[in-house]
Amino acid sequence: MSHNLFQPLEDIANLTIENEDFSNLKTYQKNIDNTLFNKCNFTNAKLDGLFFTNVEFHNCDFSNATLENINFTDVKFDNCKLLGTNIIKSYLSKVSLLSCLNRYLNLADSKFKGVTIDNCDLSNARFYRLNLTKFNITNCNINNLEIYATSLNNIDISTCKFQNITISLEDLKGAKVSLDAAICLTSLLGIEIIY
Repeated sequence: MSHNLFQPLEDIANLTIENEDFSNLKTYQKNIDNTLFNKCNFTNAKLDGLFFTNVEFHNCDFSNATLENINFTDVKFDNCKLLGTNIIKSYLSKVSLLSCLNRYLNLADSKFKGVTIDNCDLSNARFYRLNLTKFNITNCNINNLEIYATSLNNIDISTCKFQNITISLEDLKGAKVSLDAAICLTSLLGIEIIY
């Protein structure tokens, strides 16, 4: 089935798709509804202008894929790999990333509404120019996360672990952090704490 499933102008609905190889796939303008992808490989895929609604991805690999102009609504990523994945100019509504490996994930120029990220590795990831509404991030490794033009106002990162993070004071203002994180963040103020 693989790449034939993603023929242009052919929508996908009400399917369970398992163990398929979509690596290096290039596709655009497709609706994918009420579908479960399990153990599918999307490495190096280039997906543009797709609409995913009520879709689940379990144990899928999106490493080094580029997802641009994508609309994700009611989508769940469970135990997936998004190593070096680019999600650009996209809209994510009611999306969950659970126990995913997201190192070097690049999220840019996108709008998030009702997104939950839990128990994920986001080390060395980048958040650039994101609009975050009802955004929850818990129990994640965010070491060396780079945040640019993305406000964390009213966002609780107190259960996330990091030793270093790149963020401006303006973007950090209003974030909720743990005491250990607050100590790490004092370097942004040019303060040195002596124990």
